[in-house]
Amino acid sequence: MIQNDILYLPYDCDGVVEEFNITPLEYLKTAENIAVYYTVIATGAEYPLVKDTNYTVDTVADTITTITGDITGLGSTSSPYASGIKLTIKLDAPYTQLTDITSNANYDPENLEQTYDKNTILTKQNKDGVDRSVKLQESDVGISMIMPPIDDLKGGVLGFHITTGEPEVHPGFIPRQYDAGYTYSTNDIIQADGLFYIALQSTLGNDPVVGAYWGLYNLQNINAWDNGTTYALDAVVSYLGDLYISLQASNIGNTPSSSPAYWEYWQNADKVNITDSGGYFTGTEVETALQEVGPVVGNVDQDVKTSSSPTFNGIQTDNIVLKTKVIEIGDWDMDTDITAIVTHNLNNYKNIRSLNVTVRDDADTLYSSLTESPHTSGGATISVRRAATGSMFDNVNYNATGFNRGWVTITAEV
Repeated sequence: MIQNDILYLPYDCDGVVEEFNITPLEYLKTAENIAVYYTVIATGAEYPLVKDTNYTVDTVADTITTITGDITGLGSTSSPYASGIKLTIKLDAPYTQLTDITSNANYDPENLEQTYDKNTILTKQNKDGVDRSVKLQESDVGISMIMPPIDDLKGGVLGFHITTGEPEVHPGFIPRQYDAGYTYSTNDIIQADGLFYIALQSTLGNDPVVGAYWGLYNLQNINAWDNGTTYALDAVVSYLGDLYISLQASNIGNTPSSSPAYWEYWQNADKVNITDSGGYFTGTEVETALQEVGPVVGNVDQDVKTSSSPTFNGIQTDNIVLKTKVIEIGDWDMDTDITAIVTHNLNNYKNIRSLNVTVRDDADTLYSSLTESPHTSGGATISVRRAATGSMFDNVNYNATGFNRGWVTITAEV
């Protein structure tokens, strides 16, 4: 007789208890009808235990007792299990029926009852599987939930049709923004500063830069925007070389570059073009690609680069690449101080080819260029200065603090 619908018995370990009661399971006094799982609460990692290796079953006392033994996939552990470990004991009867009923034979009622009881247990297990599965509401009828072919599913993302609600495969996805407080597992994909990264190992608090913990991820299969396609919320498209993310559902006919209520600019799709058969790139591959277009340093934006002619925009490049970087000066009471020091963070100050300084007054109404040339004598800083005497900046209109005084514009060879 089966009197309850209990399938699971969860126990939190405490480093003391080794024996656990299994009476409520109604397991028919058969050890093979029981399965035990070991779960690390902090990570959610779960491991099945093996009878007589990790635990024993007493069918008279209705208990299981944990014993010291290696756990498959985890290694050596000691019993009793420590705090932070959860044991889950569940009914797991095999789907077999071994009672043999022959014609004109006598049958022990207990044997028949055991057979009926096992059928009830298997029904409970099946119900549990259905209850834990994804299901449609009762009112959602006439919908096919057949999955697309396996070859279409490989490498894709499962979604649901915007009209019928039936399963379909999408080629792309939107990784989550990087969270410094989250522990990422190997192959987790995130986005940060407009780029995509894949975790090369488990990592916590290691900011996404190409190296031991992160590789750049090649986001493939972003489709070009189509005027007649209806896009869902968070859909990503490419348009004129840039990526845009949909801000609304049922987004149709809205040009990404001129519809800020419907599309948000995401990143420039042509910043670095790396073709590779894999999903992520090693540091060497990234470094090689960046050497072709020049290193990205701080906020450097590409301004002048080589073309078929060695002269571009009036600057003789001699087949090199020049980059422009703009840096805030920050606090500078020009009425009191003749000079200000600005950090440039370039790899080599000797690559600087020009320096220009623009300053503004306290009222933010007058912008002027300094006639005194800024200079660097080595290291990572630039010295900007006004004339020592007779300067238009040597007055109370230029003495505010807590105020960005202006900008230094650097052109550097890379």
